[in-house]
Amino acid sequence: MREVDDRIDRQVDIVVRAYDQFSQSLSDESRLADEMFDKRGVLILWGSILAAAVATVAALGAAWAIASGITGPVKAMTDAMTHLAGGDKSVTIPATENKDEIGAMARAVQVFKNNAIELDRMTSADAEEQKKRAEMEKKKAMNDLANALEASVKGVVERVSRGAEAIVETAGQMGKKLDTSTSRTLDVAEASIRTAQNVDTVAAAAEELSASINEISRQVAQSAEITSSAADDAGRTNTEMKSLAESA
Repeated sequence: MREVDDRIDRQVDIVVRAYDQFSQSLSDESRLADEMFDKRGVLILWGSILAAAVATVAALGAAWAIASGITGPVKAMTDAMTHLAGGDKSVTIPATENKDEIGAMARAVQVFKNNAIELDRMTSADAEEQKKRAEMEKKKAMNDLANALEASVKGVVERVSRGAEAIVETAGQMGKKLDTSTSRTLDVAEASIRTAQNVDTVAAAAEELSASINEISRQVAQSAEITSSAADDAGRTNTEMKSLAESA
């Protein structure tokens, strides 16, 4: 019986040792697996960090290239617009041939420049036209005044001449009537009255001539003042149009 127990105990010991060896083997394999997993995780982590760094550098390089390609043309465009706003129409607009947004902006600025040049041309043409019109109006006013003066003087001279002729004729008639008899005294008196009337007519004509000359002189002075005012207005208009063109 004891021998049987000993044999059982030996078998149990063998089984226990086998189990212990199996457990130790599992523990070793688990430890090795953990170590391998940890090493792989570190490699994956460093690989991710390296990939992120490479992507960041690439993104920064692309951003720098894009910024360099935009900043330069935009600065040149800003400088051109500053010169154009200052009245320099000879400035060259850059990047007008570009096919991107910068090119579209440049072409819009070029249109603005062309419009400013055309406005200057129209302003200059309008000022020249106003100057010519003022000169023509001045000449017309002077011609009208000269014609009016000539007509007025001619009319007064004609009236004075007719009055003088009437005086001469009346004086002749008076001489003839005085040589006749005294019975014609009434006729002589009537002739004297007509003579006095003719003298009054000549005096009135002379006064009218003087008044006409004074009126013509006043109109000439007024025309000169109006012409000077028109020239000043044309000058101010030209200045204002140039100022508007420069503000535009």
